[in-house]
Amino acid sequence: LRELIRIRSEHAALRRGSFDTVLQQDAAWGVIRRTSDEMFLIVINRGERPLSARIPIPGGFGQINQRDAIDLLSGAHHALRSGEVYLNDVPPGTGAVIRLR
Repeated sequence: LRELIRIRSEHAALRRGSFDTVLQQDAAWGVIRRTSDEMFLIVINRGERPLSARIPIPGGFGQINQRDAIDLLSGAHHALRSGEVYLNDVPPGTGAVIRLR
């Protein structure tokens, strides 16, 4: 919990950025939080299995020029391709805070 609080306090997009739901499945939920300077994908996996998914990002990536994004909680890498984030095995009962810009 302290790590989540620290990450949130360091990034304005996580406190007051716009909010777009991009994933709604039975056991998974994801949103994009963004400001003009930052963009994050936040995913929660309430399921019993690891979550892998392709998630389209509304409006594309804009100025993103990286090929992968890192989950600030776990350090896991997720690919960015053609306006989508490719989630790789988000563990059950956990979540991810993935910085996109």
